[in-house]
Amino acid sequence: MGSPAEKLLQTQKKIRNQRQPHLVPVPSAPRSYRELQAHHKKQPVKSGAEHLAEAKALFKQSHARSRVKMAYESLTKKQRGLVLIAGGLSPHDFNRNFDDFSDQERQKIRAGLLELNTIDRQFENTVGNVQNLKPQHFH
Repeated sequence: MGSPAEKLLQTQKKIRNQRQPHLVPVPSAPRSYRELQAHHKKQPVKSGAEHLAEAKALFKQSHARSRVKMAYESLTKKQRGLVLIAGGLSPHDFNRNFDDFSDQERQKIRAGLLELNTIDRQFENTVGNVQNLKPQHFH
């Protein structure tokens, strides 16, 4: 056996030899106006209607779904558990991400949110803003 310094050098050599360079082509920006024109000539020209259709597609179903996902995943563990219980799912699934649920389970999450919303509205219509309730109102 060698000294600790020799062991360290041998280990470093092994690590360097094990690594495979991970080469990823990096697109470079055009360096001149001529290169920019050549690049644009290769690209298919889309009509204005095609561009508008692509832009509108960004704000339809997938955009709405991503907003729902973001809202669900911003809930606390306790809030997620309440939504899951109200939807008929196990509260132990609170740590799952929105995308980990099946379509059927996501519909149950939706039903749970609607159920909680119904409860909130019922209280607000009966007693007003729930935040204004005081402890003595429950004695």
